[in-house]
Amino acid sequence: GTLGRLASPRRVVLWGAGKESRPWLRWLLREGHEIPVIVDVDPRKLGSLRQGRVPVVPPEELARIQADLCLVLVGARGARAQIRRALAELRPDWREGEHWLAVR
Repeated sequence: GTLGRLASPRRVVLWGAGKESRPWLRWLLREGHEIPVIVDVDPRKLGSLRQGRVPVVPPEELARIQADLCLVLVGARGARAQIRRALAELRPDWREGEHWLAVR
């Protein structure tokens, strides 16, 4: 499956800086993955660092980020459809289920 791709270290972007992402972030870092950024839309979270080293950035930054996989960790109602549209616009080269997936 898609998560099988996490068997070897990868560059993984997380979309969502809320509590849903914390265990994923800790696990991925512990497993040796590189987390270049966490994407979020909440102005209060933007510019902060998670685990002391992973910057929280707005979605527009995705266009320039090198990543192997994006995990969408947002549970708010309606958010997934908005994120799907944003990813289609910002990263038309990414396919759902291949380059990104919603895990929540």
